[in-house]
Amino acid sequence: MQKSKTLKAISMKQLFNPFNKIAGAKALIFGAIISIFTLTVSLYSHSAFDGVLDFHKAPYITIWPYLSFYLISWLCLVFYFGLAGILLTRTKFRWLDLLGTTLFSRSPLLIAALLCFAIPFIDQQQIKDISKIHFSVSFFIASGLSLLCIIWTIALYYNCYRVCLNIKGTKAIWSFILVMILAEATSLIMIRSLHF
Repeated sequence: MQKSKTLKAISMKQLFNPFNKIAGAKALIFGAIISIFTLTVSLYSHSAFDGVLDFHKAPYITIWPYLSFYLISWLCLVFYFGLAGILLTRTKFRWLDLLGTTLFSRSPLLIAALLCFAIPFIDQQQIKDISKIHFSVSFFIASGLSLLCIIWTIALYYNCYRVCLNIKGTKAIWSFILVMILAEATSLIMIRSLHF
């Protein structure tokens, strides 16, 4: 019984912090493979990850908007994580580790993309008269589970930030929040400057 509890605790820890075992090129390869699946599903479920923390249903019918949003969000995150590493820690981190672990951290977005099949696209006109929109039970379940996927992704971001840059305690928390705000703001500005 005790062994079962220990194994469960270890598996839960690895679910939110696998970065003691996976980093660098290995994380980058696995992250890239999962990202390809995520983007393929996104094209058909119309799920756009249009910001570091954003996830919306979108009307695009080609892969390019989904790919552009995904890459911009990921690279903004890498840039600000690296900037924090340069300014806030004496640890000699590797950019390869940041590239790999941040991309791998986006793995739960594959589940969110799949859940998006159950979420209808709502345009600006429909939002003006939202009382006429029928929301099914599957919509609320998929939306709730998608939110959990985003929270899981943020937890992975935090742990990859903390492990790769060797930042601990309150310094890790407040700097991570600041970095996320900057990365989110930058990604939104860049994405909204695109015209598809």
